[in-house]
Amino acid sequence: MARTILERALAGDPFQDLGIVDMHCHLGPNSEYWFPDADIDAMLADCDRVGIRQVFVCPHIALYVDHLAGNRQTEAAIARHPDRVRGYVCFNPHLDDDDSEICRCYENPGFIGVKVHPSAHRYPLNGPRYQPMFAALREYGGFLLAHTWQTDPNCSSALFDDIATTYPDINIVLAHAFGLRDGVFEAIRLVNRYPNLYLDTSGCDFSHTSIEEIVAAADPGKILFGSDLPYHDVRMPVSRIFFADMDDSLKRRILRDNVLELLAKNPVRVAR
Repeated sequence: MARTILERALAGDPFQDLGIVDMHCHLGPNSEYWFPDADIDAMLADCDRVGIRQVFVCPHIALYVDHLAGNRQTEAAIARHPDRVRGYVCFNPHLDDDDSEICRCYENPGFIGVKVHPSAHRYPLNGPRYQPMFAALREYGGFLLAHTWQTDPNCSSALFDDIATTYPDINIVLAHAFGLRDGVFEAIRLVNRYPNLYLDTSGCDFSHTSIEEIVAAADPGKILFGSDLPYHDVRMPVSRIFFADMDDSLKRRILRDNVLELLAKNPVRVAR
């Protein structure tokens, strides 16, 4: 009889067959934090310990210093590990006035969407400077991973009823699910109401919300595994799923299947 994911986790199984996809990762040094193992080789070595097959990355330098240099760093990571690394194009609303950087990056088949960080850029996600990015997603495909946080007016849940209805044809993942506990339940309300909204599990680290609580309240097809690596020892966020009190079929959906379905629904359409 096949062992359950829980039984395998208790036995220290590395889950090499599970094909886990971590759809919310960063890369490289950060000016505010020290990460001892933030290069792509070290991150993937950590992922190998728990069965994470693919990581979707956006470097810290892209979000906080130079988005063009960060996008090139992503390209280098994809080139080094083309079967394991996928990338988000970072869009800076203060510097980008057209879609040229998204188009350039999308020529590389390793890019699968766009990442924005309204907190780092101190600009509201529903502001006019983000309109070229939304237009590019509408025209060229891919999905959006948007940093969210409930206490930040630039990316709190108050903006997303408007954003979801303005861009119903663009799929958006609420990174961190607004971070705080009341924000997580706002994220659940939103993903249940709008077909184009999803949430990732990295918010559990801040909100102390259990996976079981989220699965009980949210459409299980809208929940995606994200670790926020390298901010955490990757064993912690993946263990939240391994040890959760729910069926293995749901664990597999969260760890792999849901994000693969999202990718299939949002292919990048730029000619290559």
